[in-house]
This record gives sequence, structure tokens and C-alpha cells, in this order.
Amino acid sequence: MPTKEQVYDVCDRLRAERTRVTQENIRKALPRGGSNREVGPALRDWKVDRAYKARLETRQMPEVVQARVVDFVGAVWEAARADVGKDMAEARDRMKARVKASDEGLNEMAARLDATEALNARLTSEADGLRKEVERLRKRLDHVRAEEFWDRVMQEVHDLLPPDGEMRPEEILPRLKPSVHRGARLHKEPLDATTLRKKLKVRTLHGKYVAEGSNGGFVRRIG
Repeated sequence: MPTKEQVYDVCDRLRAERTRVTQENIRKALPRGGSNREVGPALRDWKVDRAYKARLETRQMPEVVQARVVDFVGAVWEAARADVGKDMAEARDRMKARVKASDEGLNEMAARLDATEALNARLTSEADGLRKEVERLRKRLDHVRAEEFWDRVMQEVHDLLPPDGEMRPEEILPRLKPSVHRGARLHKEPLDATTLRKKLKVRTLHGKYVAEGSNGGFVRRIG
């Protein structure tokens, strides 16, 4: 990486040789070269420190002519600056008006965005409430369907029980209709001996369908 002093030395030498002081020429003249990123800042500082003005690099043009050309270009530049300054002032005024209009538009868009976000938050909250209500109703419906299914099972068990004897759940289970076993797959609780006994005990407590027998089984409830 070239140092600032090395770049300055090359710039001074190029200027003395009446060669254009450009990044490309500097990089070529440096012993180890250098990147534009490395040479550029040092070249910028050198131009400020040396008050450098690029000449028209024509070796056949006498020094006095080159100086006058540079002076002429400077005079034209100063004259142009006056016109450009006026145009830039008008351009700034137009830009300020556009910025103001843009700010007003952005403020309006921001207000609309706030309103949209508030509406979205409200709708999201309402949707969450609806989802919870739907879930509650779904669970309630599942419960009702399960109760209806087990009531049908109890009715079938009631019809299977002998009028003058009792049966254990293990004996009742294989005698239930295949449709009952298929229907049980739609519900959470399995249709096995343990679940059947639990359901039968609940009905005995409520005085429905069956009553507990004396030998661990269940008997048909009359009436």
C-alpha cells in the first residue's frame, strides 16, 4: 500500500514533467502500484495542498498559451456559475416544494398505515376470539356426540342382559354389534372392558339402563 508521501512525490514529478496528474498515471508511476481506493484520497489532498489545476496536456502548446487558456476557462467558469447559481436556487425552491409535498404524502400514508394496523389488530383479536369460541363449541359437540353414542351402547347392553341374570363387561363386549365397535373409533375413549364398566357404573348411579349385580356383573334395570 503506497504512503501519502509516495503519492505526493509521484504527483510532483508528473506535474514537473507536464504529465496529467491522474490516478491511472500515479498508479503506473508508483514502484508497487496501488488501487484507486488507496491513491484517490492522497491525490485529492495533493490537489488541495498544491492548488492544482489540470492543464490541457498538449506538449506543443507554449506555457504562456496554456496559462491564458486556463485563465479563459476560469473566466468562463465564473460567468457560468452565476447563471447556474440562479438555476440552482430555483431548483432548490422546487425541490423544497416537492419535499414538502412528499412529507405531506408520507404523513398521510403513515396515518393510513396506523389505521390499517389498528384495524388488523382488532380483526386479529376478533378472529382469536372466534377461534376460541369455535373450539369450545367443537368440544361441546364432541361431548354431546360421545354421550349420545354411549347412551346407544347402554341401550344395547340393556337389551343384551338376560331378564333373570347378570353379565360382566368382558362377557358383554363381544356380543355388541359390529356397528357399535366401528362407531367407537370416532370417539376418544376406547370401547374395551374397562371403559364399558366405567360407563355402566355411571348409569347405575343415575338409575338408567342397568344396576349392579351381586357377583361383579350388571343386571337389566326394569322400568
